[in-house]
Amino acid sequence: MALRPEVIQRLLLAKSILGPYRFAPWGEPDDYDVALQVLASHDAADLVFAAIADHQGKFGDKGSKRSPSMTDALGLVDCDKTFSKPTTYFSQLNEARDSLKHRGILPNAKQWGRAGQNAYEKLSEVCRVCINFSLDEVDESTLLHNKDVRGYFNEAKDAVGMKQYKKALEEIGKALCILLDENHAVGDIRVGEAKAEHAIKLSGFGVHANDFLRLQEFLPQVFRLGEEPFRITWKQSEFGHPGNWREDAARFCLEAFLNIAPRIQDAKWIPRAIELSYLYEYKVTAKEDDVEIWVKAYTLTSEVTRNTVDRLNKGESKTFSPSAQPLVSEWRDERGESFKVVKLQDNTIYGGLFPGSDHFVRLDKVIVTCVPRDLEWLRERFPYLVEMPWMPDDGDDG
Repeated sequence: MALRPEVIQRLLLAKSILGPYRFAPWGEPDDYDVALQVLASHDAADLVFAAIADHQGKFGDKGSKRSPSMTDALGLVDCDKTFSKPTTYFSQLNEARDSLKHRGILPNAKQWGRAGQNAYEKLSEVCRVCINFSLDEVDESTLLHNKDVRGYFNEAKDAVGMKQYKKALEEIGKALCILLDENHAVGDIRVGEAKAEHAIKLSGFGVHANDFLRLQEFLPQVFRLGEEPFRITWKQSEFGHPGNWREDAARFCLEAFLNIAPRIQDAKWIPRAIELSYLYEYKVTAKEDDVEIWVKAYTLTSEVTRNTVDRLNKGESKTFSPSAQPLVSEWRDERGESFKVVKLQDNTIYGGLFPGSDHFVRLDKVIVTCVPRDLEWLRERFPYLVEMPWMPDDGDDG
């Protein structure tokens, strides 16, 4: 039976708790260190036995508010009859922890000086017998569902082991790129772009915002279109330099990615608000003949005047991008006349005839509407979009 994510999470956490104590220190540990080892060993055992019992279906009443103690959970665990469960050891560990917690009695240093190392070995053996995995074999990447994401993550781990930290960060970037691209719930987040709004968005899925921002700072920009090769870009002027290609950074990124990925890989899709400019263009239609379209011109005395570039007859139209904002503004000509004008996006209507210039038309001479962009994907996905009147936002001059 495959291990469920909630089982793996507990085993990985136990492994992490015992990490600092797995190997016997040089010399004799002090009382404080021994106390920490006992507490850590007890917490790890509590997680491991609960995970195994849960995996074996031994927690009958899922709605119970009371969880079994560490020793009770060990009693629930089924093992091969030829294997002798380390009941005595963990009962004594439980007594040492209770004496410390409830009565302030420090553990015996001679008895518990190697508690972390011994607990890890015994817990690992229980795992091996009961679920066919030792703690060493519980692979963090098993939490990753996508085989390609899992593959690039493992490549990154191998690169860290070979001290190839730049390569490790690039492999993490590839894994994150796939993870983000295949999940529509996270929107338009791109690898290597450390933006606060993206971190805030992911915090809704339980991702630590600060960790995500730091991860993004360390990673290169990674992009892939379909099945094309990844495009990796390091920005040297920012964070893309050897000062950031180091072991502590690479290990942090591995850990941060592993905390982020399980939270967003199955995130539920939610609808996203779409800005007008993605779906529509603006259109101006002349209400009368000989409607002038002009660009700004300047006299020798720096006065603003008009240079006519086109004219529309009644019923003729021009479309342009809605990125020209503000759309409506006030114009005062050389004669002192004041009227409202529509600003048309440059290089859209006239193909760059006056590059860098904005084009204008009097608002009272045209009808402004919003028309769906002429794109195949848009017609397929939004077949119901039709031309609609332009409406000024609150506070606009329109």
